[in-house]
Amino acid sequence: MKKVIVALFLLLLLAACGSQPDNTEEADENAPNDTNENANSDTEITNAAIVYYSLTENTEEVAEEIQVQTEADLEKLEPVEPYPRAYSEVAGLVREQQEAGEFPELQDLDLNIEEYDTIFVGSPTWHGYISQAVQKWLMDTELADKNIIPFFTSGSQPIEDPQSDLRELLPEATITEELSMANSPRDDIEEEVSQWIENMEF
Repeated sequence: MKKVIVALFLLLLLAACGSQPDNTEEADENAPNDTNENANSDTEITNAAIVYYSLTENTEEVAEEIQVQTEADLEKLEPVEPYPRAYSEVAGLVREQQEAGEFPELQDLDLNIEEYDTIFVGSPTWHGYISQAVQKWLMDTELADKNIIPFFTSGSQPIEDPQSDLRELLPEATITEELSMANSPRDDIEEEVSQWIENMEF
Protein backbone atom coordinates (compact mmCIF):
# COMPACT_ATOMS: atom_id res chain seq x y z
CA MET A 1 0.00 0.00 0.00
CA LYS A 2 2.79 2.40 0.94
CA LYS A 3 4.48 1.70 -2.40
CA VAL A 4 1.28 2.63 -4.26
CA ILE A 5 0.94 5.91 -2.34
CA VAL A 6 4.59 6.83 -3.02
CA ALA A 7 4.17 6.05 -6.73
CA LEU A 8 1.06 8.22 -6.97
CA PHE A 9 2.85 11.09 -5.19
CA LEU A 10 5.77 10.93 -7.64
CA LEU A 11 3.41 10.94 -10.62
CA LEU A 12 1.58 14.03 -9.31
CA LEU A 13 4.92 15.81 -8.68
CA LEU A 14 6.17 15.12 -12.21
CA ALA A 15 2.89 16.30 -13.72
CA ALA A 16 3.06 19.57 -11.76
CA CYS A 17 6.66 20.27 -12.89
CA GLY A 18 5.80 19.57 -16.53
CA SER A 19 2.86 21.99 -16.49
CA GLN A 20 5.00 25.02 -15.45
CA PRO A 21 5.80 27.34 -18.43
CA ASP A 22 9.41 27.64 -19.55
CA ASN A 23 10.19 31.40 -19.37
CA THR A 24 13.89 31.05 -20.18
CA GLU A 25 13.56 32.06 -23.85
CA GLU A 26 11.27 34.99 -23.04
CA ALA A 27 13.59 36.20 -20.29
CA ASP A 28 16.58 36.07 -22.64
CA GLU A 29 14.70 38.09 -25.26
CA ASN A 30 13.74 40.78 -22.75
CA ALA A 31 17.13 40.99 -21.06
CA PRO A 32 18.97 44.31 -21.55
CA ASN A 33 21.70 44.23 -24.19
CA ASP A 34 24.36 46.87 -23.54
CA THR A 35 26.17 46.01 -26.76
CA ASN A 36 23.11 46.72 -28.91
CA GLU A 37 22.38 49.99 -27.09
CA ASN A 38 25.92 51.29 -27.64
CA ALA A 39 25.98 50.12 -31.24
CA ASN A 40 23.47 52.83 -32.20
CA SER A 41 26.03 55.61 -31.65
CA ASP A 42 27.10 57.29 -34.91
CA THR A 43 30.48 58.36 -33.55
CA GLU A 44 32.90 56.02 -31.87
CA ILE A 45 35.91 57.74 -30.33
CA THR A 46 38.71 55.36 -29.45
CA ASN A 47 42.44 55.65 -28.81
CA ALA A 48 42.08 59.34 -27.94
CA ALA A 49 43.91 61.90 -25.82
CA ILE A 50 42.88 65.32 -24.55
CA VAL A 51 45.59 67.99 -24.59
CA TYR A 52 44.67 71.44 -23.32
CA TYR A 53 45.90 74.63 -21.72
CA SER A 54 43.92 76.44 -19.05
CA LEU A 55 44.81 79.51 -17.04
CA THR A 56 41.55 80.14 -15.15
CA GLU A 57 40.19 76.55 -15.08
CA ASN A 58 37.43 77.32 -17.62
CA THR A 59 39.04 75.24 -20.36
CA GLU A 60 40.01 72.64 -17.78
CA GLU A 61 36.36 72.23 -16.80
CA VAL A 62 35.43 71.41 -20.40
CA ALA A 63 38.42 69.09 -20.82
CA GLU A 64 37.45 67.13 -17.73
CA GLU A 65 33.86 66.76 -18.93
CA ILE A 66 35.11 65.45 -22.29
CA GLN A 67 37.23 62.92 -20.42
CA VAL A 68 34.19 61.77 -18.42
CA GLN A 69 32.19 61.19 -21.59
CA THR A 70 34.94 59.66 -23.75
CA GLU A 71 37.39 58.10 -21.25
CA ALA A 72 40.24 59.66 -23.26
CA ASP A 73 43.62 60.24 -21.60
CA LEU A 74 43.91 63.77 -20.20
CA GLU A 75 47.02 65.97 -20.23
CA LYS A 76 47.46 69.67 -19.42
CA LEU A 77 50.04 71.90 -21.10
CA GLU A 78 52.25 73.76 -18.63
CA PRO A 79 54.55 76.64 -19.63
CA VAL A 80 58.01 76.47 -18.08
CA GLU A 81 57.40 80.01 -16.87
CA PRO A 82 53.72 80.24 -15.83
CA TYR A 83 51.59 83.14 -16.97
CA PRO A 84 50.50 85.64 -14.29
CA ARG A 85 47.04 85.10 -12.87
CA ALA A 86 45.97 88.77 -12.75
CA TYR A 87 44.01 89.66 -15.88
CA SER A 88 45.67 93.04 -16.38
CA GLU A 89 49.12 91.43 -16.30
CA VAL A 90 48.40 88.43 -18.50
CA ALA A 91 46.45 90.48 -21.05
CA GLY A 92 49.37 92.84 -21.58
CA LEU A 93 51.92 90.01 -21.78
CA VAL A 94 49.85 88.02 -24.26
CA ARG A 95 49.37 91.09 -26.46
CA GLU A 96 53.13 91.64 -26.51
CA GLN A 97 53.78 87.99 -27.41
CA GLN A 98 51.19 88.03 -30.19
CA GLU A 99 52.62 91.19 -31.74
CA ALA A 100 56.19 89.85 -31.52
CA GLY A 101 55.30 86.30 -32.62
CA GLU A 102 56.69 84.89 -29.38
CA PHE A 103 55.57 81.67 -27.70
CA PRO A 104 56.24 80.21 -24.23
CA GLU A 105 58.51 77.23 -23.69
CA LEU A 106 56.47 74.24 -22.55
CA GLN A 107 57.14 71.41 -20.15
CA ASP A 108 57.19 67.93 -21.68
CA LEU A 109 53.91 66.03 -21.71
CA ASP A 110 53.65 62.76 -19.84
CA LEU A 111 52.26 60.85 -22.85
CA ASN A 112 53.44 59.69 -26.25
CA ILE A 113 51.23 61.47 -28.76
CA GLU A 114 52.25 59.07 -31.52
CA GLU A 115 50.24 56.32 -29.84
CA TYR A 116 46.92 58.13 -30.37
CA ASP A 117 44.73 58.44 -33.46
CA THR A 118 42.47 61.19 -32.14
CA ILE A 119 43.50 64.30 -30.20
CA PHE A 120 41.12 66.69 -28.46
CA VAL A 121 42.86 70.08 -28.34
CA GLY A 122 41.56 72.68 -25.90
CA SER A 123 42.44 76.33 -25.50
CA PRO A 124 41.16 79.59 -24.04
CA THR A 125 40.63 82.45 -26.48
CA TRP A 126 43.18 85.26 -26.11
CA HIS A 127 42.44 88.47 -28.02
CA GLY A 128 40.56 86.45 -30.64
CA TYR A 129 43.26 83.83 -31.15
CA ILE A 130 44.22 80.38 -29.89
CA SER A 131 46.36 80.76 -26.76
CA GLN A 132 50.11 81.06 -27.24
CA ALA A 133 50.75 77.86 -25.25
CA VAL A 134 48.49 75.74 -27.46
CA GLN A 135 49.84 77.30 -30.65
CA LYS A 136 53.36 76.46 -29.50
CA TRP A 137 52.44 72.83 -28.84
CA LEU A 138 50.69 72.48 -32.21
CA MET A 139 53.70 73.89 -34.03
CA ASP A 140 56.16 71.61 -32.22
CA THR A 141 54.16 68.36 -32.40
CA GLU A 142 53.84 65.98 -35.34
CA LEU A 143 50.10 65.65 -35.84
CA ALA A 144 49.83 64.79 -39.52
CA ASP A 145 47.12 62.20 -40.25
CA LYS A 146 45.61 62.65 -36.78
CA ASN A 147 41.96 63.44 -36.08
CA ILE A 148 42.02 66.82 -34.31
CA ILE A 149 38.95 67.75 -32.27
CA PRO A 150 39.24 71.37 -31.05
CA PHE A 151 37.39 73.04 -28.18
CA PHE A 152 37.65 76.62 -26.99
CA THR A 153 36.45 78.74 -24.09
CA SER A 154 36.00 82.48 -24.07
CA GLY A 155 35.08 85.07 -21.49
CA SER A 156 34.10 87.61 -24.11
CA GLN A 157 35.90 87.49 -27.46
CA PRO A 158 35.67 84.23 -29.44
CA ILE A 159 38.15 83.08 -32.06
CA GLU A 160 37.01 84.64 -35.33
CA ASP A 161 38.00 81.78 -37.64
CA PRO A 162 39.32 78.81 -35.63
CA GLN A 163 39.13 76.36 -38.54
CA SER A 164 41.35 78.61 -40.68
CA ASP A 165 43.84 79.09 -37.83
CA LEU A 166 44.03 75.35 -37.17
CA ARG A 167 44.39 74.43 -40.84
CA GLU A 168 47.31 76.83 -41.08
CA LEU A 169 48.97 75.17 -38.09
CA LEU A 170 47.98 71.60 -39.06
CA PRO A 171 47.72 71.38 -42.86
CA GLU A 172 47.85 67.55 -42.96
CA ALA A 173 45.51 66.76 -40.06
CA THR A 174 41.78 66.07 -40.16
CA ILE A 175 40.03 68.79 -38.13
CA THR A 176 36.45 68.39 -36.92
CA GLU A 177 33.94 71.10 -36.05
CA GLU A 178 34.99 72.87 -32.86
CA LEU A 179 33.12 73.31 -29.60
CA SER A 180 33.11 76.94 -28.45
CA MET A 181 31.86 77.82 -24.99
CA ALA A 182 31.66 81.33 -23.54
CA ASN A 183 31.18 82.56 -20.01
CA SER A 184 32.33 79.42 -18.17
CA PRO A 185 31.60 77.77 -15.84
CA ARG A 186 28.25 76.75 -17.30
CA ASP A 187 25.41 74.71 -15.88
CA ASP A 188 24.74 73.02 -19.22
CA ILE A 189 28.32 71.93 -19.94
CA GLU A 190 27.47 68.22 -19.73
CA GLU A 191 24.65 68.51 -22.26
CA GLU A 192 26.61 70.72 -24.67
CA VAL A 193 29.60 68.38 -24.69
CA SER A 194 27.32 65.38 -25.15
CA GLN A 195 25.51 66.92 -28.15
CA TRP A 196 28.80 68.04 -29.70
CA ILE A 197 30.27 64.54 -29.49
CA GLU A 198 27.04 62.93 -30.73
CA ASN A 199 26.99 65.14 -33.85
CA MET A 200 30.71 64.78 -34.55
CA GLU A 201 31.83 63.59 -37.98
CA PHE A 202 35.35 62.58 -38.96
